[in-house]
Amino acid sequence: MTGTFTRLFRITLAAGSAVVLAGCVASGGSAPRGSHPESLYFPIPDGWTPAHSAENANQRIVELVRDGETIDRWSQLMTIQSLRKDAIGQPIESFLAGLRQEMSKRCAGLAWNVIAAKEASVLYEWSIRDCAPDPDQHEIARVMYGKNSVFRLAFTIKTPALPAEKRDALILALSEARVIDEE
Repeated sequence: MTGTFTRLFRITLAAGSAVVLAGCVASGGSAPRGSHPESLYFPIPDGWTPAHSAENANQRIVELVRDGETIDRWSQLMTIQSLRKDAIGQPIESFLAGLRQEMSKRCAGLAWNVIAAKEASVLYEWSIRDCAPDPDQHEIARVMYGKNSVFRLAFTIKTPALPAEKRDALILALSEARVIDEE
């Protein structure tokens, strides 16, 4: 990474294992005074392949697709993001309101639902239908605020209707994610 930020991301992907995605820290490779590096722990279900990643000084994104698919041709997409909390500069409710507003611009027929909310974590879903050029999609996602980082995990499926058992399985999987303080 260039500039005054050092990359502290670790991605560990092995069959049946987990992803660990760590957040950014300030210049010189050290965390802001009084802060600690954090990571996201999340068990990766079988059948997923890394397809795309990108980063800048404020965020990192990793996208996985089902085995045999590509980032340009996917039926299911898993998105894992790490963002610098100080770059966001807003509480979790405002961050989600911004996400919802952006999705509403993309599709006026957006359906949005908060499934569960805690002080530092929100599990939510959205779906769009008949919003050309986008295909019908349903996403279940979780945003988690750590001390220094914001993590977002999402499963997006191209479907006009997500079966209840698939929805329940995704909610359970996202509920297993944890922010780990590496002090």
